[in-house]
Amino acid sequence: MTGALAWFVVRMAAAGTLDWRPLSDPGCGARGLVQAVQAGGTAYVAGMRAGRFEGIGKSVDGRKTWTLLEGPARGLPRQGTPTTAADVHCLPDMPEIAWALAGGTLFRTSDGGASWGPIGGIAGLTSFAADAANPARFFVGGAEGIYLCTDGLSLQLMPDSPKAADRLVLAPGPVFMLYVVRWGKSPGGLIRNVGRSWVTVRADPAIADIAVDARDPRRLAVLTREGAGTGPATGVWVTRDGGKTWIQANAGLTVRGGNTIRFDPRDPDRLILVTEGHGCFGARWPPDRARGPARRPVSSSSGGGS
Repeated sequence: MTGALAWFVVRMAAAGTLDWRPLSDPGCGARGLVQAVQAGGTAYVAGMRAGRFEGIGKSVDGRKTWTLLEGPARGLPRQGTPTTAADVHCLPDMPEIAWALAGGTLFRTSDGGASWGPIGGIAGLTSFAADAANPARFFVGGAEGIYLCTDGLSLQLMPDSPKAADRLVLAPGPVFMLYVVRWGKSPGGLIRNVGRSWVTVRADPAIADIAVDARDPRRLAVLTREGAGTGPATGVWVTRDGGKTWIQANAGLTVRGGNTIRFDPRDPDRLILVTEGHGCFGARWPPDRARGPARRPVSSSSGGGS
């Protein structure tokens, strides 16, 4: 099983701007997206292509071989089921316990993926984010708002949370900071939750995804995509100050829209961008060392009542 992201060499342009370089395979953006999680020698991946579920892959030998999990025999949707998101998460110390989002439903397994069952009792779920610092806690976006799960089984609606979130990204660090993307909606754009407050960071309904630098949560990159109600895609925008000021960063891009933007976990100075059928791009964006370490805000709440 292969993912949509392939790694390649990029270079830094003059004056510290982002200079994007294309991947050799221009079709990578058409193969779909893969979300992956690994615990020791066990790994799971969840795939989605063209708005359809591709299944859950599991490996127990360090990703050398894979077993595809899908369909009623496993308690999961069939391959090809329409879905707005596909994601998977497991406990690092007990990888036989895992969760998967597919076909708008949240599923759980306690036997390593041999069988799955729906949990939460909520349909139409659209997004998922796990807390790396507390793997038993995760967040799920739905039509009525964002749900918090702390026991692995039940979902608690967060008060006044944005509805129908397309992306959820939990910033790493000691202060709870959840980013929400509402693409093509009104109100739309990028929203941030700190404590119990929801604040619009960038009011652009064309924003389709966000990447947060694990070393400094002030460093954000957003990717836009054109669709009904969004206006034209404007490419990539970056900020070093948590969204107070933004800079457009499109040098070298041949397209202005895409599906996914992420920091490369193996090279955190590098951003990876996945387009819609026009290939993948990468660019280096190292931190400004002169700024020093991030100064994290003080919060009196952990968010969501956990």
